Amino acid sequence: MSRNGPLIAGDLRGRRAISYLRFSSSPQEKGSTIERQQAVLDSILSRCGLVLDQALMDKALSASTGHHRKRGHLGDLLKLVERKEIAPGIVLIVEAIDRLTRERFFDAFDVIKTLIKGGLILVTGDLTVWDDEAINSPMNHKLVAEINAARAYTDRLRDLSSAAHASRRRKMELLADNPVAPGVILNSRPPGWLIREGMHYVLHPDHAQTVRIIYQMCRDGNSVRQIAAKLNGDGVALLGNAGGVGTEWRAPRVGQILRDEKVLGFVQPCIRVGNKRVPTGNRVKLYPQVIDASAWVQARELLTSRRDQLKGRRGRLVANLFTGKVFCATCGGAMRVDTGGRTRKDGSRQRKLLCARFAESKTCGDRTRYDLHHYEPLILLEIAARSSVVPRGTPQSTRAAAETLAAVRIKVEMLAESIATLAPRIGSSATLADQVERMSKERDALRRKADVLEVEQQAASAGVSRSREVWDFIKALIRPALSGDAGARERLRSLLSRVDFRIVGDRETPIGGVLLTVAGETVTIEPAGYQDEPDDYQGE
Repeated sequence: MSRNGPLIAGDLRGRRAISYLRFSSSPQEKGSTIERQQAVLDSILSRCGLVLDQALMDKALSASTGHHRKRGHLGDLLKLVERKEIAPGIVLIVEAIDRLTRERFFDAFDVIKTLIKGGLILVTGDLTVWDDEAINSPMNHKLVAEINAARAYTDRLRDLSSAAHASRRRKMELLADNPVAPGVILNSRPPGWLIREGMHYVLHPDHAQTVRIIYQMCRDGNSVRQIAAKLNGDGVALLGNAGGVGTEWRAPRVGQILRDEKVLGFVQPCIRVGNKRVPTGNRVKLYPQVIDASAWVQARELLTSRRDQLKGRRGRLVANLFTGKVFCATCGGAMRVDTGGRTRKDGSRQRKLLCARFAESKTCGDRTRYDLHHYEPLILLEIAARSSVVPRGTPQSTRAAAETLAAVRIKVEMLAESIATLAPRIGSSATLADQVERMSKERDALRRKADVLEVEQQAASAGVSRSREVWDFIKALIRPALSGDAGARERLRSLLSRVDFRIVGDRETPIGGVLLTVAGETVTIEPAGYQDEPDDYQGE
């Protein structure tokens, strides 16, 4: 439609309008940005005589990264315009151009071009009207200036933010060298078990206890799935920043907490390179510690052992409690459980051990099958009877960890003294600069190693007392596991993966027995005289 020049605000009276409001981060929602933008939008509606048809708001979506057009309401609007599903002549009102875009010029102009070429009329808070005629008129320099100003504002904020982060990293470096240096408060929210009080972080009275419960349940043999189910069953509230949407605990969230070094107080400084966060410098103990180091190491070892040892299908009732511990008498390869074939009289499926090589490729000629319904209770009782076995965490390992840690600390101090001596003499010497850089990298690597050794030393000192608790828990789980309790079977399988034992078929026994080696002693287990419910075991 041709006319004499661009539209003005008075030409829009009676038209339908869509309002758009946006802010970049969640904290802004608590400020005045919504109230300020809404006041401007209401003023545009009133002064132009528009009829509001729809109000759009993008919360915590950045216009400088394009998040609002990729996954926000603005993106939905752009798609509708491109599909010509919005009638031409509708007015889109915004506080200013930077509400729509703060991207680089071509990306920013594409947003405005899509809206206007699609038939929308854009009006900003100063009552500037942008349509096809206006953009092609001499006043387009104003639009270019506003796009550039929006981008310049973003660049300025980024530079200020980078300087602030660099300052925090310097303070964190001082904190790494001097634990009594002034603390650092980060922009990001602290972990859910912490709260910020002024310039300090303190433990949340309820959520910190939840983290301790999670670690205790892991040490007791529960999987992350079982821990999540237990927390949901007990009505335990999610942590403050649980991540994701929902009100229930999930196994991945539990696993994240069990692997997070922040429970020990450690924070890794990072810098942003492109869209990635890259670690830089040493870890710093910035937060208060919520659990002891030994509990964290034990949880890490448990999760690692399950990942490495508990392979294959678990099944509804965990068919094989001895995964990775059972071997063929002929070829020495692993044995697997066959649950096919006939159903037993009690309604359960058969569970028979056989050589995996024979079952899968016939590369072993041993076709002997061992009925786990007979052997499983006898093996469990035999293992439980030898509960004097002590797993990791002996006094010898504690002393060894302490000696290694001391040697690393001495090396760190020597390197630090050498660096302090050489640094003032670098001048223009590239060779000396390279030498100092290599020494600095070696010092930083040794510091990280010392942090790990310190944690492992604390874990080793607590290992002996924990071993007895593990054995007591194994024995307490045997009866419910034999009764078919799926949860007990899964916990028992996890705990047994930590025990040093080995089961091998015994072809010398006429009735078909197995050899169980545990605590350095080998015994023959025969299925003769087995009852479905062993009455001689009372459980502890």
